[in-house]
Amino acid sequence: MIRKMILQIIAIILFATSCHSATYYIDYINGSDVRTGIQAQNIATPWATAPGMATKGGVARGLYTHSPGDTFVFKGGVIWPDIALPLSITASGSEGGIDSYTSDPAWGTGLPIFDGGSANPCRAKYAINTNGNRYIKISRIRIQNMGQPGLMCQSEYPIYASGSDNIEISYNEISPYCNHGIVLHQNSPCNGKSNIYIHHNKISNTANFIEMGSNCSAGVESSNIQIYNNELFNPGPMMVGGDHVDGIHIFNTTGWSSWNNIKIFNNKWYGDWRSRDTLTTCTAMIFLEGSFDTVEIYNNSMSFDNTTTGRSAYLLSNGFIQLAGCSNVKVYNNTIVGDAIPGAANQGAVWGIGGSGTNVDIRNNIISKVRFPIYIAAGYANWTIDNNIYNPSIEGVAAYGPPPNSQRSWSQQRSDGFQTSGYFEDPQFVSNIPGAYNLRLKTNSRGKSYGANLSSIFMTDIIGAVRPYEGVWDIGAYKYGQTTLSSPSNFRQQQQP
Repeated sequence: MIRKMILQIIAIILFATSCHSATYYIDYINGSDVRTGIQAQNIATPWATAPGMATKGGVARGLYTHSPGDTFVFKGGVIWPDIALPLSITASGSEGGIDSYTSDPAWGTGLPIFDGGSANPCRAKYAINTNGNRYIKISRIRIQNMGQPGLMCQSEYPIYASGSDNIEISYNEISPYCNHGIVLHQNSPCNGKSNIYIHHNKISNTANFIEMGSNCSAGVESSNIQIYNNELFNPGPMMVGGDHVDGIHIFNTTGWSSWNNIKIFNNKWYGDWRSRDTLTTCTAMIFLEGSFDTVEIYNNSMSFDNTTTGRSAYLLSNGFIQLAGCSNVKVYNNTIVGDAIPGAANQGAVWGIGGSGTNVDIRNNIISKVRFPIYIAAGYANWTIDNNIYNPSIEGVAAYGPPPNSQRSWSQQRSDGFQTSGYFEDPQFVSNIPGAYNLRLKTNSRGKSYGANLSSIFMTDIIGAVRPYEGVWDIGAYKYGQTTLSSPSNFRQQQQP
């Protein structure tokens, strides 16, 4: 009788353990993987690795049962070496219980580090990967050294998710020295990606920062994708081997699956964007390619620190923002700064090229030192272009367009019905020196209080300063006079319902 009661109590405990989420602590230096999941919930008795990683020393992992909502906390400042990677996430959270892989600033110093070991030659390798799993958050982790500077590595991925949705990737530092950063592909299962939030990451030393691709057939829709408050910089060391570098690239590989309700805002591009050979260029800092409906691109700051030295040294093969097959697009309050050279091939600010699209609204942008501010290819219709400041390029070319792609001067654009409230002059940045840019506005800038009010779309600038609900706006990503370096504490809740 007593034995039966004991067994029943044990069963109740095991059932309760399996049905409730918990927080597990992980420390590669002082942890042990033979400990049970119960022990690993105590910060004093952590695991060395998380479930889904190779155990330290090859030991058998202690008992662990997954529950939706589990949190795995990696100790700050500790390095997980290549032998422990990848972290393969094999379980899903739930709508009410998101699985989290993260760190706690109160435990350790700085971010935990996943180190790829500076592999040479390259190999097929992930730092973090998942396939078909949902309701996952990856945050506050540093991923580094998947490859080496100047070594083209197409088969190494810091973060890779296939066929997954309801994912948040935030507050990470990614410096991998390989050709990929964050990759979310819609392969199998082909059920569409929804509710993807990529924000507050610092990504550098990679050739392709954020990629989302689909090879699903028509009828598969991916929606509610938000990419915001990221810093994307210094791809130069990996611009080798003929790869076409992109900042944010969302595309269809086959078929015509669709992308809807895309928001790209408050991001910064800067640093070294110079090719290391004659084969490699950057296609665009934002490249949308396929079938898109309802896209908002606003409050982004796009520049590079390099100074081109001749026609063959242009840094962008098309432009800063390239739209291919995009309809119902809003491009608002971006600051775009290039380094135009007479006769340089391409290098535009906003390009509508490839496929077809309609209803593209381009307002309140500052476009400086770019050969062709706006390029409108045949197949695109119903473009609104106004309230923008064009700083003349060296050639003084105002734009390329409208169809059929004849070069148009400033006065010709206005007679075409574009830029009737826009300006063709120096925007007056605080500093316009490559490598030392300060793209806020001087007191005498025409960008102050000459923009359209777009408060029905958004209400803040790139760093969280509130724009007026009524009246005119400042042009560009930065509200005049704003120097605050952080967003309001409730910013994420405002943007991610």
